[in-house]
Amino acid sequence: MGKLSKFINMKGSSGAVKGAMIILALAFIVASVSYVIPALAVHTSTVTIDPSVLGGGIEDQSFEVEVCNELPSEHAIHEFRIYYEWEDFTDFTDVKCQDEPNWDKVILTTIWGKACIYSSTDEQYNIEPNECNNYSFTADTPEEDCCRELRFETRDTNNSWMFHDVDVCVDAKPPITTKDVSEPKKMEPIAGTPYYKEWVDTTTNITLTAVDQDPHPIGVDKIWYKNVVYTERYDYCDEPQKYCNGEYLGMGTPYDQEDYEGCIDDAQDVCEKYGHGTPEWYSCMYEWLVVGCKITDWKLYDGTPIQKDKESCHILYYFSVDHLGNVEEMNYNCFFVDKTPPEMIKEVGEPRIPIPDDEFQTIGDGTAEWTDSEYYFGDYSAKLYVPDGTNDIAAVEFDVDVALEDITELSFWQKISNTYGVNVILGIDADGDGVYESQDKPWHFSHDPADLGDDSFIEMDGKYLSSGSWEEVDTLTISQWWTPNNAGDGFCPDFGWNLLSDFQSSDACRVEPTDHVKVIRLLIGGSGSWMDKVAYVDDITLNEKTIKLEPRNWWVRDPSHLSGTPITLDCDDS
Repeated sequence: MGKLSKFINMKGSSGAVKGAMIILALAFIVASVSYVIPALAVHTSTVTIDPSVLGGGIEDQSFEVEVCNELPSEHAIHEFRIYYEWEDFTDFTDVKCQDEPNWDKVILTTIWGKACIYSSTDEQYNIEPNECNNYSFTADTPEEDCCRELRFETRDTNNSWMFHDVDVCVDAKPPITTKDVSEPKKMEPIAGTPYYKEWVDTTTNITLTAVDQDPHPIGVDKIWYKNVVYTERYDYCDEPQKYCNGEYLGMGTPYDQEDYEGCIDDAQDVCEKYGHGTPEWYSCMYEWLVVGCKITDWKLYDGTPIQKDKESCHILYYFSVDHLGNVEEMNYNCFFVDKTPPEMIKEVGEPRIPIPDDEFQTIGDGTAEWTDSEYYFGDYSAKLYVPDGTNDIAAVEFDVDVALEDITELSFWQKISNTYGVNVILGIDADGDGVYESQDKPWHFSHDPADLGDDSFIEMDGKYLSSGSWEEVDTLTISQWWTPNNAGDGFCPDFGWNLLSDFQSSDACRVEPTDHVKVIRLLIGGSGSWMDKVAYVDDITLNEKTIKLEPRNWWVRDPSHLSGTPITLDCDDS
């Protein structure tokens, strides 16, 4: 209002003229408040602009303006103006109004800055009541968040005009993504830094939530995440203050690659028909991103909690993007995944006598016991014995839980005077009920399917030409593994004496690679020609973990009469 009044008051200097101009100015003032001039027989127009919220720093951004002559208007609109140098729109620069068919366009300087003025070339092209017409222009958008008013004006054939000040907002801020970690977890603050040393379990749920920032949030489009397991770089999780950041890791987003960005946009165009954010939309996007765009390492977060199934040092990379394409800076989270419980360490002093537990299994006159007369590690080994000329069996076994296909290391130590070494049996939970139920030792003699039930086993016949001294047996390099057939009444014809890796990659017979090994058994016997066979066996290594062949239970001396056996307890969590 101030500008309009000032403009009018500058005209003329005589009293009569000044009085007339003051009256005219008041008329303009009243008219501008209502944005309609004059007040009689006016039209009713609406103006909408698309987009009304857009990204910052865009060159030649296209705008579409729809002008409608609403009922109960009585007169047609024959002129439309865009005041692009209006005082509140100067942050938008290099405005170019586009030509429109059947409308003449001129650029004039007005009291509200420059304006694009469109006039219909013939009355048949006027905007009649209950009709609309579209106009367009381009402009460079500001870099920073802001809202600016763009002034429009419509004029009808009765020389009435109407102003519309429409907000156009720039959203230049990306969303902010937060992470929530459920129990079980541990967070240990690192002194002098904002970082934590973190541990989670394989059952821990990690959820991501993104919120677009004020003041002009257009909404979150997608949350992306990527999990990388670093089996050789535990220091990433030990020292997150040093490594867990963009300066060191420098992970880029899919939008940093031009081919990916265009492909992501194409995928979204195709999948929007399913409704943004629906399960069908995520399924469609997954197929397009993996198959079409070849983006296999990054995933879209669909609200399903993230869980980690592999023990190691993990880094979770995540970020979000809004509907305008504003991409958040990468977030980094380094944490250990720990599923292994602590190991209780029990030290039993002297005097003591080991008690055989359920780790020993025998058939017939075979014997199995702990001995301290021969050992390679610790203080004891397992001594197995079968007499000559019998089918007796002696074994030591341990419970485990590992998928057959995941075994990358399996070895043990033996000392045996006989030519043939110790056999190995892997008890397979073929029916997936979590329990190994086959009676593999009787099956050696019966070949009765009932002894196997719904489970099975894989067996390695003993290493030939044993040295007679303590030696490590790497079972993965010995091609003497076999397994029962599908019927359970004989040997699997698909395998003769094979490497274990052949079973880890085949679903022939009763065993599949994904089945879990529940028992490892070391045994001798089952043949009539072992010649008073004695075998000593010591520690087993399974995937870098050691199963110690040491007694777990002891007879100890009661301290009520003589000095008692000392017992100490410790705990190791590694």
